[in-house]
Amino acid sequence: MNLIKRILPFTLAAVTVIMPACLAREYPVLQPYSVTEYRTEVTSEKYTDNRTSASSVSGEYELLPVFTWSSQEVYFGGVAFTWYYAYDIPPTPPHDDIRVRIAVRDQQQYERAVIRVLDMSKAGHIYAPNPLVTADESQEGNVTWQWFRGKSTITWLDDANTRIAQARFLAARTNLWSQSDNPVIEADAGKATRIAVIISGPVNRWNARIAMSVLWTLTTSQTQPVTGERQVTRQVPYTVQKQKTVYEVRMVPFWEVLFRP
Repeated sequence: MNLIKRILPFTLAAVTVIMPACLAREYPVLQPYSVTEYRTEVTSEKYTDNRTSASSVSGEYELLPVFTWSSQEVYFGGVAFTWYYAYDIPPTPPHDDIRVRIAVRDQQQYERAVIRVLDMSKAGHIYAPNPLVTADESQEGNVTWQWFRGKSTITWLDDANTRIAQARFLAARTNLWSQSDNPVIEADAGKATRIAVIISGPVNRWNARIAMSVLWTLTTSQTQPVTGERQVTRQVPYTVQKQKTVYEVRMVPFWEVLFRP
């Protein structure tokens, strides 16, 4: 024990000479820091949107023929005696599509009758036959009879049949009425601008009377701003404070390192 006491000062002096006065040492330290996180929030907000609404207006009006003609010498569809009613659809009231309704007047006595409704918008109306000229057999052989035939000029027959070929068929009825009947024919005419009604058969004009009416519909649309409230989901940022352990280096006396592990 005495020996240790004697040599300890010399040992410490030797270590002091060999080792530096201070050494670097790491110490744990809590360091604050912040991070950004997000949370979901539902809020209400006002908005304005444009909405389109549609509305329809409809009506019916009587339509009078712009001209009529009849001929007992002209056959239509193989039936003698032809009555032609020409109607023009006026531009007003404006419409999207139309339907035509035809009421047939009561006959005074029964006669066979065939009625056909045609859209003549593309071809145009057929006007009354030229002054009747009896076609001989050689002339009849040069004509391709489609609908019209009879005692009329070849030129008129060709023109009439060409127009019929371009027409759009809408409706037809046969053996329409007896004395107590008053039938109605209704057909979708779309955007037709000219309508022809051809009646074949009746000799008495009182048995070929009709009344035409037009049923029209106009659809309009209107856009208006609409204000409302809706739920909106958002990601909202917020800051979170945290701590982490870091190590910092400090210079300490060597004996602190030596005696404090």
